[in-house]
Amino acid sequence: MRRFIVISLFAILSLLQFTAPPLFCDETVEGNEAPDNSIAEGNTSHQRGDLAKKFKQATSYFSELKDDKKRASSKEDWDTASKNFQKIHDRQPKSAYAAASLFMLGRITYSRYLQFNDVTDLDNSLKYYQDVTTLFPWHQLADDSLFTQGRIQLEDKKAPQEAARIYARITSEYYTGELMSKAREKLEMLAKDFNIPLPPAVATVPADSSPPSTKDSPPVDVSELPNVKNRSYVLPVKYWSSNNYTRIVINTSRPVSYKEELLEKVGEQPRRLFIDFDKSYIEPQYRAPIPIQDGLLQQVRTAQFSPDTVRVVLDIESIKSYKIYSLPDPFRVIVDVHGQSNSADVAVVDKLTPPENQAKDGIVSLEPGMVKERPKANLDTTNDQDTPILILQDYKKNKLSAKAKKPAPELNAPLTSPTLSLAQQLNLGVRRIVLDPGHGGKDPGASAFGMLEKDIVLKVAKKLAVKLKKEMGYEVILTRNDDTFISLEERTAIANTNGADLFISLHLNAHPSAKVYGFETYYLNLSTDSEAIRVAALENATSTHQLSDLQTILSDIMKNSKIDESSRLAQKVQDALSSGLTDRKYQQVKSLGVKQAPFYVLIGAEMPAILIEMAFLSNKTDAHQVKKEGYQDALAAEIVQGLQKYIRTITASL
Repeated sequence: MRRFIVISLFAILSLLQFTAPPLFCDETVEGNEAPDNSIAEGNTSHQRGDLAKKFKQATSYFSELKDDKKRASSKEDWDTASKNFQKIHDRQPKSAYAAASLFMLGRITYSRYLQFNDVTDLDNSLKYYQDVTTLFPWHQLADDSLFTQGRIQLEDKKAPQEAARIYARITSEYYTGELMSKAREKLEMLAKDFNIPLPPAVATVPADSSPPSTKDSPPVDVSELPNVKNRSYVLPVKYWSSNNYTRIVINTSRPVSYKEELLEKVGEQPRRLFIDFDKSYIEPQYRAPIPIQDGLLQQVRTAQFSPDTVRVVLDIESIKSYKIYSLPDPFRVIVDVHGQSNSADVAVVDKLTPPENQAKDGIVSLEPGMVKERPKANLDTTNDQDTPILILQDYKKNKLSAKAKKPAPELNAPLTSPTLSLAQQLNLGVRRIVLDPGHGGKDPGASAFGMLEKDIVLKVAKKLAVKLKKEMGYEVILTRNDDTFISLEERTAIANTNGADLFISLHLNAHPSAKVYGFETYYLNLSTDSEAIRVAALENATSTHQLSDLQTILSDIMKNSKIDESSRLAQKVQDALSSGLTDRKYQQVKSLGVKQAPFYVLIGAEMPAILIEMAFLSNKTDAHQVKKEGYQDALAAEIVQGLQKYIRTITASL
């Protein structure tokens, strides 16, 4: 009998009692008596109790299934056991119940593997456990999921090297967790039996080691943080960078108050921008400095500045301006740093080495080293090279002090006609276009009639890329070329770090009324149109209320000429789609016009950027039409026509 990490139902429900948000519960747990389905959506203790009841029923069903040899031989019963937890997860996929349901799905598929000896079940079990640690790294089941992954790799996959890597993650990422000592024991066993070197964290760091101290504040020891679980977790800092642009993204486990301050250079200390996160905690393995050295920033440093404050410091080399803002669902703070050069070398940081030195601002420092990692490759349809990724966000636009470089002088008025756009005045051409097929991976987008938005927009994007490259001669970059999840912030960042001239995001729409059909093109701007706000909320995966709150923030971010150019681009593309599809005499063609709305994926774009909703999957005729290869080819062809018409207007000789 294989050994298994057992998490009791009582323990899981105890975790959920304090962390899970309310759920709207209107589905029956299969194989059990149906609970009361009369609960309306809302924030009630009745709902929480109903969800706990469903979770308990689902767990009981699984337990009974394992103990009943006759039922355990039925794959249908195993399917039911999985569906019970999948329903709970799907109702509130960001809640603690979702994490616990993924964990239980891992257990079910592993038990199914033991029953039927199907390796597919073993692989699926690993994927569920990986989802727990990837999507819910702050959850108390995250280290249990890692430990179980390690056991499966060691005992079932016979992969000791991979098991060692996973156990090492527990010793470095779940530093104070209850499985730390067991993971150390496993690593020591692997070192003895398979001659796998112990990682430094196990070989040199005592189990009760404290986080590094700082000079500006008293040493912060884990013992000073008895309520860490009640604080917001600051997750690993990531950045994407070119010589004229850097985006830094700081994710937290929940919304948190923060403030920033700019410090001028003092002695050997460079200019510094620091951000303090209130009532927050960052685990030791995420506190290492991140060398950037792109001409804009020297490095980013992170520390537990005080028992309840996390400080992130940006050491400034030479920058023109910066913006800092936050976005919800999930909460993250974004810092966009701008310079004046043109190259586009990019790096992304996920894991960092422990810090050694210290600085006066309370953040540990490190000699520059090779800490950067390449992001996962995206498709560049022109030369198949890795494409860079970046991240966007909102709030204040800050001009630095007089010591910063002065902005380039404005063009003299006599050089241009007052009727020309800014792009025409600058005689700007188009060389590189970034195409963004929306959604992907765990985010399917809209779905209806057996179709998923993420699949169709990827097909159209690839067709469009071929036409732009082979027929028109443009360099084209796709934000994704397969079924991969990429955050909204990363997509715009890809365009910025690659110096794109145009950014085109492709989507399919959905509406509560199945009668609504047609296509529309959006550009980034504030909006009072309720339908435009609804569409933006759908694509942003947030609420219309949060978008309303965000509009005051966006009004400061979007003070630039790109709105006018994006509007012109949107109009050219929409007109081309309307006339071109009408001429092709398709069954159903309806132009819904050009609209504006606060789409996250367009925020921070440093080039004209639009989002095209090519059809409504919720409308049967639209859906079946956009599924056809011929219609997808037509969409791509007409979008090319619209882009060409826009480009011709901005490349006229002056």
